[in-house]
Amino acid sequence: RICRGNIRAEEVNVILKKIDGVVFEKVNSMFSEMKDNEVIDCIRQLKKEHVSTDSDRESLISDCRAIIASDKQVTVMEEFLVRKIEVLLR
Repeated sequence: RICRGNIRAEEVNVILKKIDGVVFEKVNSMFSEMKDNEVIDCIRQLKKEHVSTDSDRESLISDCRAIIASDKQVTVMEEFLVRKIEVLLR
């Protein structure tokens, strides 16, 4: 699988435990064609539909942390991105 950014196989495997491969390919394909600011705009537009409660937000952040921890190499940049995703989802 070719993924946007530097997504490792371990991270993809964690994602595929949450969603099916067809959904993954659709989202990956969509995001692969977008610029960073377009990805952020897309997340902002869809968050009300998919992340409508504090519980949804906490679950998504927990999933993000599990994904970045899956390769046993959590970087400062990954932690920074998770914090920014938290802000974006508020």
